[in-house]
Formats: sequence, C-alpha cells, structure tokens
Amino acid sequence: MSTATEELPGRVAVYVDFENLVISLYDATHGEGAWRKDDARKRATPAIADKLESARLDLDAIIDYAASLGIVTICRAYCDWTVPAFAAYGRALTRRSVDLVQMFPMSGSKNGADIRLAVDALEDLERFPYLTHLLVAAGDSDYVPLAQKARRLDRRIIGVGVAGSVGRYWELACDEFRQYDALVTLDDDDEDDEVAAETEPAAETEPAAEQPEEPAKPEVTRRRRGAKKAAAVEEPATEDAPAQGSARGRRADDPARTARKLLLRALKLGHEQRTDDWVPLSMVKTLMLRLAPDFSERAIGFSTFSAFVESHREIVMYDTEHNAARLASMGKPGKG
Repeated sequence: MSTATEELPGRVAVYVDFENLVISLYDATHGEGAWRKDDARKRATPAIADKLESARLDLDAIIDYAASLGIVTICRAYCDWTVPAFAAYGRALTRRSVDLVQMFPMSGSKNGADIRLAVDALEDLERFPYLTHLLVAAGDSDYVPLAQKARRLDRRIIGVGVAGSVGRYWELACDEFRQYDALVTLDDDDEDDEVAAETEPAAETEPAAEQPEEPAKPEVTRRRRGAKKAAAVEEPATEDAPAQGSARGRRADDPARTARKLLLRALKLGHEQRTDDWVPLSMVKTLMLRLAPDFSERAIGFSTFSAFVESHREIVMYDTEHNAARLASMGKPGKG
C-alpha cells in the first residue's frame, strides 16, 4: 500500500516574476544598472535588440526543472506584456502553455507583480490541496512570507533566481534554491554531448587527456548559448519552413535526433533528483513524457523503451539487471 502512495508523482505550481528575471539577467550580462541606462524595455535600436538577445531568458530550463519534480499543473508568468522587450517572449511561452498574467504599471516602473504573484500562489495552495511543490522564479526577499506560509501548509518551496540579484533572506527561506545559470548549463550540456557523440564515434583515449584543458566557460557565454536555443524556438520561420536555416535547425526536425536529445535531458534531470548515479528506466520515460508528451519510442522504430535506451549505448549506460540507466560520461559502471 505504502509503495503505491510513494509512486504518486508530485504536483508542481510554477510562478515566474518574469520582469524581475529578465532585468536581472540583462544586468548580470551587461553590467549593473545596464537595463535602466539602456532603456532596454523599448528595444529602440538594433544595438539594444542585440544586447537583449545575448541576455535572453531561457524559461524552458526552469519549466523543465519543475517537470523533474512532478507534474506541472500551474505555470504562470507575471509581467507587463505590452512592453516590447517582454512581448518578444510571448510566442515561445505560449508554446510551453504558460499562463501570461498581464501586469500594468501601477506607479512609475512598479507593476505590483510580487504582490499579485504571492496572492495567487497562496490562493492556489488553499484551493488545491494536491499541490506538493511551489516553485517561484524571482529574486525578491518580499517572497519570504510566501515561503513561510507554504511550509506551514506542508508544501515544498523551491526558489530560482539569477546570481547576484537574489535576496539572501529569500534564498534561505526556500527548502531548495537553484541558480538560473546552473539550470541553463544543465540544459546546454545536452548539445555538447550530442556533438561529442557525433565527432568521436568510438574514440575514448585522446579526448580524456585533453578534457581538463577546456576551461569553464564564462557565465555570459553560457547564457548566450541558452539564449540562442530559446531564440530558435521563438523564430516564426521554423513553423512554415522548418527545413530552412542552419544545419542545427534541420537536425531538430529529425525525430530520432530529437528523441536522443530528450533522453539526455531526462537523464540529467533524473540525476538531479537522485542520490545515486543510476536512474530507473520508468523514471526516465516519465520525465521524457513530462518534457515532451508526444514522445513515443514506437514512432521512431523501437518496440520497447529499453530497446530505445540500449540503442544509445555511446551516450547512455544501461543496467539490464536493475533496469536503470545513467550517462556514459559519468564513467564505467560500478556495483549496480
């Protein structure tokens, strides 16, 4: 009986102070106070538009992380969507089924998103007792009372924020706090693994020796890579002419390649939620379906999910005895 209860997936409510995150990321990328100095809200010049693109927020990374905690049942982003810099995200967010809550400025540049977000979150916690996790993406310490209330209601509170703009008390008030950069890096690494698997099909000797020479990439570079990924999703041309553009855009249309990338992403998120390296295949598939509900191993020619995983032995280790998998980059299998 208890086993059945333990297997019930969590239910996650996600609330994003979108304006706060975008401005924080812009300032972290281009220098403190850059948003206000550049008047970036208007995207007035090509130079400002480029700077916005290089500091583009990748909300996919946050939503995917939320999906690794359980089923995302509520996902809202609070912002003044009439502002050009924020409106540019509208299409990509709609594709992820994000509820866009319009916040008109109340006085000066304040839009009252923090109060509205907190009120909505508390109301949802009271109305929906099945919610197990509350994820708030923001950096403001004004959310501390919300965290305290969530704990009293026996809900797990997770915070996400941009490094350098997070209130210390807000971070400490959460049961778990994740830096935005860490989530984006986790996301970007999928591409690195795919490129490595293509360029080094069977070699294992020289790359290992040269690995340490690759220095840690600057945070801005990581963000830029995340921004490019988000921009590719936003690009309207991909809907009507998916085969046009870069080779990367064409590769994205290959179902097998998409499934492979999804497998990598699910495994990495699975590792984040477990203390050991091995992730049960049932959990891997559950995560893949949360990230992409249309995934089906049969659609790409595999009769079972385990056969699909086994076909990717160059990037995934599969323990048939325990029906579990882990990333090949984590080393040789130990004791299962």
